[in-house]
Amino acid sequence: MLALCMLALGVPAMAASGSVPLFALPADSADSLMGFAYDPQQGQIYALGYEQLYTMNEDGSEVQTWEIAPYDLGENEGNGYFNVSGICYLQDGVYVLAGATVYEDDQSDARLLDYGLHALAFDEEAGTVSLELAMAIDGENLIEYEGDYAYVATPSQPVQMDGKLYGIAYMMNGTSLICLDPAAGSADTAPAVPWSSLEDRSDRSVPS
Repeated sequence: MLALCMLALGVPAMAASGSVPLFALPADSADSLMGFAYDPQQGQIYALGYEQLYTMNEDGSEVQTWEIAPYDLGENEGNGYFNVSGICYLQDGVYVLAGATVYEDDQSDARLLDYGLHALAFDEEAGTVSLELAMAIDGENLIEYEGDYAYVATPSQPVQMDGKLYGIAYMMNGTSLICLDPAAGSADTAPAVPWSSLEDRSDRSVPS
């Protein structure tokens, strides 16, 4: 299954036998994978989890597990949380899409802190990888308000096309297509698909 997912994303995904996945998560790992990226310059595959990053050669050799180092939120540590949501190869390297959501004490307002594409800084001795903001993206359009509460909806594992990233976010009014433009530092949302439109349509005929 893992190999098939990687092939669907255009990543070399199988060992020479054509039937064995490149790697498996450790038996005691509570992590799960959310996305993959391939660096053609280095010939390396990256598999992103919520807590770990896995790297390997394109033939499946030299698999390494890296703990994602905690992100320093400074004075926002008490009211914010940092999350990774995708990985991609863009321009000259592999970047992780991540950022912090910081709430007011009563959750009436929110803002995205250090949201955008983060470069990877590996610490071989510690076995960790730190995320360093490289291309900031203004995520104001991803913040919604309902009554006295604010919500933030960021896209997961976007697809890269022509220097832009496209992903789906589940927002209050339905599912929205998000376009992230790292060069412009912008995030735009397409009109949401209302949940009501996803109801059973079995009574509707299909055009021939």
